[in-house]
Formats: sequence, structure tokens, C-alpha cells
Amino acid sequence: MSCYRISARNAGVGSVLRWCQVTHQVDRMLVAVRQERWRGNWRPISPQQHSTTLELFGEFVISETLCSWWPGTMTEGAGLVFLIHFNDSVREIASRVGPRLVAWERGQNPPLPEDICLFKLGASHPILLSVTHEGDAWLLTNKRVGIAHVSKAEHELDDIMLSFCRAKLFCRRWRGRKRSPTANARRPEATMCRDPFGALAPPE
Repeated sequence: MSCYRISARNAGVGSVLRWCQVTHQVDRMLVAVRQERWRGNWRPISPQQHSTTLELFGEFVISETLCSWWPGTMTEGAGLVFLIHFNDSVREIASRVGPRLVAWERGQNPPLPEDICLFKLGASHPILLSVTHEGDAWLLTNKRVGIAHVSKAEHELDDIMLSFCRAKLFCRRWRGRKRSPTANARRPEATMCRDPFGALAPPE
């Protein structure tokens, strides 16, 4: 497997998503909305970012799960991670509203969800990982990549392979007691997560 770095400022989101879809048949997308503590509970740092995510992808959202680890990000805080059914419609929406990966963060107008990740359900690793507020994005693939502003970065492979949880959905649920009032798991596949070296466990 090889690692490719994506120029988040220059590479076209539509081209990257289309390549992942055609080459690896990805069918799931993750995006995150970062949370803050408020009176003992978690709430979105940007309520508009949360509402924008639902407005754009609502009919395709499978679940919202409060996590402390999602591909590319480990935090002592929490993020609300949306599991989205990825298809042509989602790809077209994402390409239209955020044509560059750097647009995918709460400081933009409109504030888009962060850290797009694409994978095929049941795969051993994601294909696309990103930390969009830092302008970082990568592809993990054994296929040839011919996308503008995407270049091979083999020296980053080991670090990227450690950046996601070895779980069905590559995330770790937040383990605290208080949950985000907006989190609403809708299907069992979205709430099954495990510690990186532990056994798969059902939601608490």
C-alpha cells in the first residue's frame, strides 16, 4: 500500500471523491463537528456547522456518534462524527459546496463539517483521510493515482496507518458519561466501535 498527500488548497474535491468512488467503490463518508463543554454536556462549537451538515446531507445520514478518535484526529475533547451513505448525490453536493478541502471547517462561510473520510464498509483501512482545519489530506491505496495536486508520500505511510482506530468504522466513541444532546444513533452499524486493540463492543 502507498500513501499519497493531497494538496488541500489546490486539489479538486470532486476529482478526489470521484477517484475514490470509481477506484475503490467507497460507500461510506465520515465528517466531524467539533464539540465544547457547556454545563457538563457537549454541544457543537458552531451550531451552524451542525445545522449545515444536516441540511446538506440529512437524508443520507446514517448516524451521529460522539467520538474522541476519528481518522486523522485524536482529542481529549469530543467531536460529533456523522456516518453518511456515500453515493453520487453526496459526491455532487460535497463537490459543489466545498470544491477545495480547506473549505471544510467551521471558519468558512457556510461552516462545513471537518475531516472528510471515505471508506468501503468492511474494508481494513480508509481510502481518504483528512484533517481539514490543518490543511492535511491523504489517500491510502494500492492503485495508481493520477489526480492533479496529489503526490506520493511514502515517508508518511506509517504515521497515517496509526492515525485511525482499528474498528469497523475507524472511530472510538467518547467514553464519558455525558453525551451530546444532538447525537442520535440510527443504525447499529454506526454505534459499534472498539478500542484500537480491543474487542468490538456494543454501544454503552
